[in-house]
Amino acid sequence: MGTRLRKLILVYSKKKLSDGKTIGGKGRLTDSLIDKLAHYYGNAIRCNSTSVKEMRKAIWAVWGHSCSTDDEPMHWFCPTNPNTWCKYNAAINNNLQNYKHKPSVAKAVRDVIKPVFADLSHPALLKKCLGGKTQNPNESLNSLIWKFCPKTIGSRLQIAEIAANLETSVFNDENQILITILEKFGLKINRNVCVPLAERDNRRICTSRQRL
Repeated sequence: MGTRLRKLILVYSKKKLSDGKTIGGKGRLTDSLIDKLAHYYGNAIRCNSTSVKEMRKAIWAVWGHSCSTDDEPMHWFCPTNPNTWCKYNAAINNNLQNYKHKPSVAKAVRDVIKPVFADLSHPALLKKCLGGKTQNPNESLNSLIWKFCPKTIGSRLQIAEIAANLETSVFNDENQILITILEKFGLKINRNVCVPLAERDNRRICTSRQRL
């Protein structure tokens, strides 16, 4: 989300939007707004990781909520439960008629960022995020390989192949597979080897659960 929105700033840097103004500036598409939208987009996926429908709904809630004004409230997809984060819907639940929206995204900017939300809420894309999988598995595997074979240190092909084989094993069968590999070399494995590997696997599992 952040990357796509920042590309818009480059694309429209020398162009005027439908209201005759540039895309950047106060009340427009700023870095702080991009960071906020990207953060909310990530939360929409992580908090609804079991349902593509709910992910899409939450993503469009981000767009509508951020672009709403007193004259044009767009909170259709915002939660309406008693503990909703949407202050507009919370005000309605409490029969408060004097709710005032904070300054929102300008309509011209709203129209420009809408296609980005449409692309990044496409069901085909969100299906890949089911279970909280927001990272490309290939990128995740590569990051493991670089731990054995850092990019900053020149390595021969043989070293790179060993690193790739080791981390492919870890990626598929967790860190404790290294015990089996060491035993194949005839090495004696004691508690000082087993415990750290088990702890590393447990930390990885806990971290994955926290992201869901």
